[in-house]
Amino acid sequence: MDAQTDCLLVGTAVADVLIRPVPLTQPVGGGRLLHAEPLVVSTGGLVCNTGVAMRRLGMRVAAASLVG
Repeated sequence: MDAQTDCLLVGTAVADVLIRPVPLTQPVGGGRLLHAEPLVVSTGGLVCNTGVAMRRLGMRVAAASLVG
């Protein structure tokens, strides 16, 4: 971390997969296939979510996370 960084974030960085709509009229499970669209992939986890929020507040952030 250098003098140009306000905060170093260390933790998880994940990809959230959001599926809508999920019909709630019957329980999900039992090997059934459900048709749902659109499928949205978004960032998630401590490093991503906190980093985005802190940057929007004007802070200079750096991140460290494992990939895989």
